[in-house]
Amino acid sequence: MEPVVPEVKYTVDNMPKSKTEWDTLKSKDPIVFADLTQHNFDKMFREKKELEEKYTTVETQKNNLTVELERYKTPVYTPPGEATPNSKNYSFSNLPKTKQDWEDLMIEDPVLGTDLRTHYNNQQNQNQQSKIQNQKRFEEAQTTSRRTVQAEHPDMYLAELDATGQPKKDDKGNVVLKVNPATGEPEFNPESEKGKLWNSIFNENPDIAFNPKAPELMMATMERKLRMKGQTMIDQTVAARQQAVAEGQVIHSGVTPPKMVKVEFASEEEKIHAQNMIAKGVYPTLEDYVRNRDSKDTGFYEENSFPKFTKK
Repeated sequence: MEPVVPEVKYTVDNMPKSKTEWDTLKSKDPIVFADLTQHNFDKMFREKKELEEKYTTVETQKNNLTVELERYKTPVYTPPGEATPNSKNYSFSNLPKTKQDWEDLMIEDPVLGTDLRTHYNNQQNQNQQSKIQNQKRFEEAQTTSRRTVQAEHPDMYLAELDATGQPKKDDKGNVVLKVNPATGEPEFNPESEKGKLWNSIFNENPDIAFNPKAPELMMATMERKLRMKGQTMIDQTVAARQQAVAEGQVIHSGVTPPKMVKVEFASEEEKIHAQNMIAKGVYPTLEDYVRNRDSKDTGFYEENSFPKFTKK
């Protein structure tokens, strides 16, 4: 008895391998034969189309390269006595100027072209590094200058407030400034007296922003304007008093006349400190400084700090 050969099932993944198998399938299952034959035709058509597209692309590239090569191979007529276009005397001090010049040099003298291109790239890298370093130094200088202004005039910035709405102070008695989380810098208060003056000074000369010491330069201008304003107020007060005396006016009943103070300092250090406060516009005169220092009602007054001086 002959062994039973299992019937083969043909699919798109298991196509007939020979003409005999195709003929057998055609006679046994014409429908499957037709489907698999059509599948083969479709596959061959797609492969043929892909090959044609690849051929067209390669042929186009070949033609373009041929035209480019012929352009470089074709000699250019040069009148007698004139230098040839290829002789441009390129050197480290005379680099090619355009992309086309570089390409021409690379074809005519690859060694020189490579050397000059390396030199050019090194120059570009050095220039870029120099720009980065200069920018870094500029930013560091302006940051240091800003820190000086913030220390000298903290009342030009917003203060951190405690639960009662009062400015917070650190363990040294200095007001804690409110810091902008995005910049890490104290928040400027444009509504403060100094803030308005600061913006006015900047608007008069916006180009000052390009100076690495711009904050300190603006601070000096602001302090000068504050001194002028303080002196003007003193002059006006003195003039008003002189006018009142000239007109025979007297102090109203119950009004205590300003107490004369004797200007004395605990040390030379305090004297220098007082003079600095006047220069900054905190006090109009040394008498005003001493009066505030010795006042029992206000105690020793100074912006955001309470230094103590002892006799030496």
